[in-house]
Amino acid sequence: MKQPAPDWSEKIDEEGTPVDPLDANRSRNRVVNLFSHGAITSITLRLRYISIFCWAIRELDESSDDDEERYRQVKNIEKLFCLSSRYQKLQHDQPSATTGMDGNSEFNYDYDEFDEIELDDLQLLKNDSYAYQRFYENLLQKFLLKRGEFTLTAAGQELATVVGERLGENGERIFSCASSGRVTRDDFETFSYDFANQSVYYEEEFEPERRALQKVFLGFFEWEGDKQSGSVLLRGSIPDDFSIDILTHLRSTLETGDVEDLDANKLYQKYHRGYHRYRRAFSLFLLRARQLVMDGTTDPIELTESDAKFDQFRSLMYVYWQQVYLGHALEAQLEAVTTFLNSRIPARYDYETLIDSVSDADRIQTEVNGILQNLEVTEGTDEASMAQLTRDLMLYGTAGRTQPSVSITPASPETPLDLGTVQDAVAEWTADGWETVPALPGVDGANEVLVSRALRRSLDELHSALDDEGAQLEYWSQALARSTVLVLLEVARLRKQRDERRWLYDYAYSRLDSTFASLPALDRFIANLDPETPIDEVARLLLREQVVGTHLRVFYDRLSPGNLKRMLSFDQDDRLCLEANKERGDQPFRARASLVRFFETNTFLRDCGLLEDDPDADFAVTEFGADLLRRAHGSENE
Repeated sequence: MKQPAPDWSEKIDEEGTPVDPLDANRSRNRVVNLFSHGAITSITLRLRYISIFCWAIRELDESSDDDEERYRQVKNIEKLFCLSSRYQKLQHDQPSATTGMDGNSEFNYDYDEFDEIELDDLQLLKNDSYAYQRFYENLLQKFLLKRGEFTLTAAGQELATVVGERLGENGERIFSCASSGRVTRDDFETFSYDFANQSVYYEEEFEPERRALQKVFLGFFEWEGDKQSGSVLLRGSIPDDFSIDILTHLRSTLETGDVEDLDANKLYQKYHRGYHRYRRAFSLFLLRARQLVMDGTTDPIELTESDAKFDQFRSLMYVYWQQVYLGHALEAQLEAVTTFLNSRIPARYDYETLIDSVSDADRIQTEVNGILQNLEVTEGTDEASMAQLTRDLMLYGTAGRTQPSVSITPASPETPLDLGTVQDAVAEWTADGWETVPALPGVDGANEVLVSRALRRSLDELHSALDDEGAQLEYWSQALARSTVLVLLEVARLRKQRDERRWLYDYAYSRLDSTFASLPALDRFIANLDPETPIDEVARLLLREQVVGTHLRVFYDRLSPGNLKRMLSFDQDDRLCLEANKERGDQPFRARASLVRFFETNTFLRDCGLLEDDPDADFAVTEFGADLLRRAHGSENE
């Protein structure tokens, strides 16, 4: 069956922007694939899709129909699943029940329209690629539920059985509607309650399916049989205590690999790699962070002694965040250059003049020295989001309920700053570990979150100064100095990891490495510079080689019949030109540093009953979710 093409191979129209224009996310996503294996961002996931599809696959497995007809019926099963959810939502005022299921507004049927529906008239996704074929077929394999086209694992069979028992005779009626392509209000009155997405987390009697989905999502599996012909089972029950020592597991798999399992089937090899273990740790940390935020008004919020069980998980996530902030530092400069060019009429500028102006020695020297000497953190007024609080707890073990306010006073250094001097100063911020410099008022030193907040303010001011070229250049220089320091901070983190935990450093280096905007590539770039290189020259080289140069290399590396829309080009007069059809003053690109899979994972956790809707927040941890947190344990760091 044809698989979806990568985003970058599809032509992006002139109104859009390139996907991952510096290739920073490609490196980041290699780590994401560990802690959220199976989660995707193309659509908002709903967890019951996987149990409904397991049931449908089991029912179709022995069908005499050809594959084309079976896929047609699966597509119609999906439509009936979505329509049932919509029908129940209209009856019971359940506002988030179909979020992520209605990729096209044509799905928004009114209550009166359910008298009779021809399924061929319903289009869920605009390109007619329905969720099973485009997303969930691969997802079922990642969740160890499916082997081949219509062949389930033992765990998938168990999940299908739970759904089948719930549906009872309604299962035949659903397949009858799927086969005929027609459904009536009488049908929805009969089976929509049992078939709706939201029933699995709103209704008490769906507890068996909810428990099964918890086991799948949190990875409570076991292997039955030999490695060639055996299969994955759901554990009979979730253990009273279980380990989340994922670094121990990672090191073990790195050392042994699959050498001892050369004769094992692919399913066993996936089970042996244990992606489900990392997903479990990530999910439980999200639960714990939310529990701490919701349980009181303490400010700042702090991990407790019992949360040492997450130490190994947090150490792995440091690798993720180092690449995120490295990419953010460089993408911030891509935002700056595209914002500046889009303020010009026409959107072009002499390249050498531009580079000289932005990397002006006096401005870069005073701005970098200001970061090192005069960075002040005070109480902010903007409330921190749940994602930001989770990030800070993950990185620093503590989080303020409001985002800190960061101010930097530029100051001329007594002697010009060179690369080595700045590296030494930045290394002091990392000397005693991540938790010694939190993102809190009054902190002594700086970290990723604080430098990034200052960087964002510079970028926003650059954008606001639309009609003042001189001011824009000054704000850009300020942003470039902050990006430079942020790059050096992440390089310092990587080198400290090399000195303290070599095996994890080696893993991170090999996992993240690429020739584009990866942390190892920037580590090599910095290592190849003379420590006596003036810091303004370092900034100039970063902008020229690691931002503009990298973007153009990424573009040419990805050329295909439907090639990537680039953001920058050079004309015959060596002027840097904006290649984005945007209104003057718009931002062609915006840099972000985010915790990917955060919202999708929270949706999964709600769908399997570990989070619940809360009137004062998005979600709250359920009693069973809290019980799972008590059962988890860890050990000393690897």
